[in-house]
Amino acid sequence: MYYSYENCMKRGALFNFITGERGNGKTYGFKTQIALKNYFEKKENFVYLRRFDTELVKAAKSFFKDIEHLYPEKEFKVTTGKTGTFFYERDKVVEKGGWELMGYGVDLNTGGKDKSVSYNGVTSICFDEFQSKKYLKNEIKLFLDLYETISRMNDIPVYFLSNSMNISNVYYDYFGITQPYGKKRWKLSEDGLIYIEHTLSIEYREKKKATRFGQLIEGTKFEKYAVENEYVEDTNDFIKKKTGDVKSVCNLVYLDNTYGLWFDRRNGILYMDNTFDKSRVTYALTREDHSQNTYFTNRGKKIAWLNLMIQGYEQGFLYFENQRVKRVGLEILNIIR
Repeated sequence: MYYSYENCMKRGALFNFITGERGNGKTYGFKTQIALKNYFEKKENFVYLRRFDTELVKAAKSFFKDIEHLYPEKEFKVTTGKTGTFFYERDKVVEKGGWELMGYGVDLNTGGKDKSVSYNGVTSICFDEFQSKKYLKNEIKLFLDLYETISRMNDIPVYFLSNSMNISNVYYDYFGITQPYGKKRWKLSEDGLIYIEHTLSIEYREKKKATRFGQLIEGTKFEKYAVENEYVEDTNDFIKKKTGDVKSVCNLVYLDNTYGLWFDRRNGILYMDNTFDKSRVTYALTREDHSQNTYFTNRGKKIAWLNLMIQGYEQGFLYFENQRVKRVGLEILNIIR
């Protein structure tokens, strides 16, 4: 009934992106089928990754709650604090048995800064809840830096887990990932390095629908998200390709990508898309994107066209080419408003 990693692990990919129904056992499966299995069979360690320290500490404290009954001969504990987050076990049978390190808890926001930390023995990484409504500044670089710190040139698989929030996210954008559709719920990149799966747990869905809570949320937006595994954040509101009768007004550079703002004066509609006119002024939204060819700004109301972008969003005449551009556009608006 719950999610199985069997198909994913058969593919042997380095980065594995798994989005699924809320509560269908993605994290539970990583613990039992990968992390603890590798530890008890081969004494291999794991890393459990979250975005922020507060998320990590909260999740770490209950990490063993749902699985400790599977190992009645073992005792588990988690320590958190300034020195880090660590997962331990010891044998109940052995008198005065010592605590053995099983894994490390790491938060992405600060975890990559201490490159002297040794993760010897780590053979798997779980990035839980990798999708977010708000990503870290330079998140991809932070993650890749952290991965190098942990892997030290070893091929350590990462399992990116999330409920279905957005088809577009910074990781899919960066690695050029598109979601599998149709009866085949998974796919492997041509080079075999990336595995993507959008889970389908029929038995789990039916059982969840049969609960009183399932009956209560029947037909609601939350049911589509929590039970049907639909990307409820991705509405088609304000998604529209620009018309032919438009004029480029300025360009926006954000996280190494350039976007164009286009205005249809006849209809009073502003568009944002992936095309741009090099002859127009280009604004950089972060210091990292700023170069000798851009103007740096994070205060849009002082710049006419960026102020119009803000007004367009607030008054409903700003449109985006697709879901990815819409997500990026909303992030930019959070910076300049």
